[in-house]
Amino acid sequence: MEKRKIILLFLDLEGTILREEDGLYDDEEMYHFLEQIDKLQKNTNGQVKIHLVSPVYKDVMEKVMDRIDMNIHSYNRIHSSRGYIKEIEGAACYPEEGVQSEEFEGDRIVPLKRPINSQDFDTARYGKAHYVRNWYEAYDENVYTDIGMCIYCGNGRNDIAAIDYVNSRKNGFAVCPNNSRTDAKKRAFFVSEKKDLVGITEGIGAINERIEKRNVEQAINTKEAEEEQK
Repeated sequence: MEKRKIILLFLDLEGTILREEDGLYDDEEMYHFLEQIDKLQKNTNGQVKIHLVSPVYKDVMEKVMDRIDMNIHSYNRIHSSRGYIKEIEGAACYPEEGVQSEEFEGDRIVPLKRPINSQDFDTARYGKAHYVRNWYEAYDENVYTDIGMCIYCGNGRNDIAAIDYVNSRKNGFAVCPNNSRTDAKKRAFFVSEKKDLVGITEGIGAINERIEKRNVEQAINTKEAEEEQK
């Protein structure tokens, strides 16, 4: 039985998808981002699974997810003859302000896991890494799926543990926009000269270029091998 190839894509929000100065993004910039996701699916013959991980409150996360899902639906309608980009699979964030909850009922959104060690005060850093690891392991253990690639896009110190985990996977890549902290940039496969969503789009584009180059080289090697056998 042939396994279904997937690409796990984890995205921070503030300073990555959303602009740091106003917490928003432009629809046109999101369209170009989705173009690269579309191209990534074609280059890998896989399905991108999008996840959001951010220390924002649940009501903010819900609004961002709904808007991105609307962008995805619009993109799919415009490009109905191409492949299909799926809506966001899941997300992790803080509960509503003032609420202490370890569970969200009936939702794609889960609370960021709190550190087991009481001395570790950085819930966002621990929670992001825990969320990424759980999803990776779930797909890795699934007999019906093959993780073709895992990508993490973030810009802050609380992204570092998640970036380190993704980098430890043989098929893992980290992407940082220009407005990222130095420690995050040092760990990235690609650091853009552009900020926020535009920078992330450029990073996914760089991964696409890498794949396309590899595919061309493989095609050339295959052709040369066939000619030698004649």
